[in-house]
Amino acid sequence: MTGQIQGVANLADILNLATDIPVVAIGGINHERAPEVLATGVDSIAVVTAITEAENAEASVALFRKLLSH
Repeated sequence: MTGQIQGVANLADILNLATDIPVVAIGGINHERAPEVLATGVDSIAVVTAITEAENAEASVALFRKLLSH
């Protein structure tokens, strides 16, 4: 990747090409964007800022866990 914003549409295209390797979405993922990113079928997501800058990091992690369990 180029390090630039790719977006959900490009993520779906990458998933179509990368059928034999895991795809992890990284960057700009927060609680609001996570469901759309996960809906693409990625194998996993990586989040940092949404947790480290949260008012309550433990609650933020709990919400991500709930989002990932669906």
